[in-house]
Amino acid sequence: MSKHLIALLLAGHWGQAPLAEPSPPPDPSEAGLTMELEHPVYDPSVTSCTYFVHNDREESVDLGEPYHLQYWEEGRWKDAPALDFNLPLYRLAPGETMALTCSLRNQTEPGYYRMVKEVGGETLYAQFQLGESLYTAEHPYGFAPLEELEQIPDVPGPVSPEGGEGDLAQFVWKAGLGVPCQLRLI
Repeated sequence: MSKHLIALLLAGHWGQAPLAEPSPPPDPSEAGLTMELEHPVYDPSVTSCTYFVHNDREESVDLGEPYHLQYWEEGRWKDAPALDFNLPLYRLAPGETMALTCSLRNQTEPGYYRMVKEVGGETLYAQFQLGESLYTAEHPYGFAPLEELEQIPDVPGPVSPEGGEGDLAQFVWKAGLGVPCQLRLI
């Protein structure tokens, strides 16, 4: 390697602090098809979660249950152990959203993860984290029992798991898709 190339490489890194915890790059999204998990962070005790596939294309798309999980390690995505699936085929009409379930039963290590799924000939990605979260196996909706609350929030109407104002429209939308959810009114 020439002296000039070494000097150039060193100059490029001079004064740059290393990242304390590298975060994964954002996932590409295909126009018209999107996929996202219900929450961005789940406690490692959670064994399954809900995800949504939305079709904003002008034509219907076909999708099945298969997906696979990847985890972020050493600066790249690595495949998690494979899962078994049923093989039903679903049709998602234009403008519709479908709610499905993702198994996390083999994932217990905190970190960055993503779900990878083929839909309508495209590869979709949905990132999430396992770590400290309101959403645990014991409290899947994020709500602690009322008896455990130190103070009841002063919010008229629905209350979010975080204790702030809740979103009634979001609850109705999820319930309409058949997603298990909880509404807390105070």
